[in-house]
Amino acid sequence: MDIIELLDIIQAGETSKVQFKEKLTSTDSFAAEMTAMANSLGGMLIVGVEDKSGKIKGLSNDELHDYNAKIANIATNNVIPLIYITTEIIKMEDKKILIVHIEEGINKPYKDRNGVVWIKQGSDKRKLTDNAELLRLFQKSGNLLIDEMEVYGTSIDDV
Repeated sequence: MDIIELLDIIQAGETSKVQFKEKLTSTDSFAAEMTAMANSLGGMLIVGVEDKSGKIKGLSNDELHDYNAKIANIATNNVIPLIYITTEIIKMEDKKILIVHIEEGINKPYKDRNGVVWIKQGSDKRKLTDNAELLRLFQKSGNLLIDEMEVYGTSIDDV
């Protein structure tokens, strides 16, 4: 990604596929965002940009090094099953931005370490509580095939 593309994305604001984080303050919150994106259409977390205003704050070299390691750890240990991410650093004048790319998952549903399934709802995320939605996630991943499910209350005579 180049600087112009990143500026266009930031200027457009947060969406269901783009989230801003000024700093990495809570691993649980970050894991929930990653989980929601993996359960939905994927997306990117842009770290170093103010959450509500979209103002570019940037990260120090120490923060970049620390965050890169922490984010990889979150993807491995705080998202179940683990997800694979890619990161990139974009330098804009004297500021550096960390971009975390999260692909749409193929092993849905993904949960945080507390067992909560999150999905994107516009630019926000929400807990998935409806069983029908949960079944759709299983179906979309190919881990559950409706025609192979047991039909309760039936016998061979029904065939």
